[in-house]
Amino acid sequence: MMGNEGVYLNVSELSTPCLYISAKDFKIGMITNCNQSVCRIFGHFKGELIGKNLNILMPDLFTKYHQRVLELKIAYNFSDKSIINLQKSVIAKHKSGSIFPINMKIVSTPSLWNDVNFIAIFSHDHLSLKSDIGYLLLDTEFHIVACSSSKMLSLSS
Repeated sequence: MMGNEGVYLNVSELSTPCLYISAKDFKIGMITNCNQSVCRIFGHFKGELIGKNLNILMPDLFTKYHQRVLELKIAYNFSDKSIINLQKSVIAKHKSGSIFPINMKIVSTPSLWNDVNFIAIFSHDHLSLKSDIGYLLLDTEFHIVACSSSKMLSLSS
């Protein structure tokens, strides 16, 4: 990652959870590097993430459209400022299949192979990590398609 000082930082050395995402034509959305903080959050080993599409970290409901949206954004030079450099709350998927909320910021960085690559930087909202809060992801027909691993309170009480 290149800071304002023009210094390149090694993602693996950062304690902040982050990963590099390729914007190269035939590798759009491929995870090219990550650190152990990302591995801990998502439950994967580094070798399970490198070379995989970042869709592995999101619920299946979103992966259906995400790749095409990413391809279109890159084709149009990511001119949409609603995505780059803004902190967004998103729903992520753990290796176990459970979902959880996480804050994400996407920044662009120069690349030797093409004009730009992206770095996803993650942070937790500590309130959302409380064990007594559960999350359900519903499709457009209100079917449950994913849930968190949090202990959920009985709805029949």
